Amino acid sequence: MKPLRVGLIGYDGVQGLDIVGPSDAFTIAEIEGGNGQRRPCYEVIIVGITNKPFRAESGVSFQPHTTLGNAPTLDTLIIPGGRGARIGQSSNLIAKWISSRAKRIRRIASVCTGVYALAPTGLLDGRRVTTHWRFGNDRTCRHAKDATSA
Repeated sequence: MKPLRVGLIGYDGVQGLDIVGPSDAFTIAEIEGGNGQRRPCYEVIIVGITNKPFRAESGVSFQPHTTLGNAPTLDTLIIPGGRGARIGQSSNLIAKWISSRAKRIRRIASVCTGVYALAPTGLLDGRRVTTHWRFGNDRTCRHAKDATSA
């Protein structure tokens, strides 16, 4: 079995934990092959807005494996949260990219305030979502048509 590809979107102002946590969780998943050797279940890639390193809110730098323009086919897409998803243009760029590819991605999820980049795609319309309590009202006001907050 070929590993399923999981893409994590990277952008300036991302919450580092929202990239590292899911990356680690998917990377450690293994399956035993027929010969007794263990094989990875997932291939995790970081998809940057550009090919340049991006900085987390904490100042930690990440180097993307690929870019939005060159991203391979993904089985799963995860949009991490962070200040950059709430403020600035990253959210709009990410939302446009997701909208153009959503039908070809089996599973799409966001972590915490990553919902800011996912909501404009319309994929959350009529769905209940959660985010950090501090941003619940703001998210509801910004995306009123899909505003059923949990």
